[in-house]
Amino acid sequence: TTTASFIAVMAAGMTAIIVLAGIDISIGSIYGLAAMLGAMALSRLDQGASVWSAVPLALVVCMCVGGACGFANGALSVGLRVHPFIITLGTMAIFRGVVFVISKGQTASGLPDALQTGFFKLNYSGVYPVPTVIMLLTALAGMFVLSRTVFGRRVFAIGGNETAARYAGIPVGQVKIIVYTLAGMLAGLSAAMYIGYFGA
Repeated sequence: TTTASFIAVMAAGMTAIIVLAGIDISIGSIYGLAAMLGAMALSRLDQGASVWSAVPLALVVCMCVGGACGFANGALSVGLRVHPFIITLGTMAIFRGVVFVISKGQTASGLPDALQTGFFKLNYSGVYPVPTVIMLLTALAGMFVLSRTVFGRRVFAIGGNETAARYAGIPVGQVKIIVYTLAGMLAGLSAAMYIGYFGA
């Protein structure tokens, strides 16, 4: 479940995009970009930095980067009225290229020890449960939002018939942008889990 958790967290956001009748093939590149920028930010901290400074920094940087990338995908798709497959195909290459340029193809390491041992790789009876717990909480939150909220119903309505949803008064463009932004933020959360677990 630890190995699956990094992908499963992103899958929660991708589920909403697919229900919306969209697609995002740049999600892996968003994951990589968020992880690289998060690791670069963390490497500026002292090796002995506390868990209270390292973990919030990782989460904020990674999720903000992921959210910004997701917002760009949604806004470009809605604003230009281009199918998201085409938009995300382009942004996939852009994000992946940015990762390579800023990292020069090198690993970002030297992160605070507390990031691993203090939280993401916390040892409990010989196992590391934190990634699995985050995965389960994310899945439950995703199930609740899609099945029990007005926003979730709007996502299903747009995916079923976008024209009918627009005539029903649903702000289709706004919902699409929010869904892509949330999916990007979940990719950022997964990136924070990854660098926190592996320390690079």
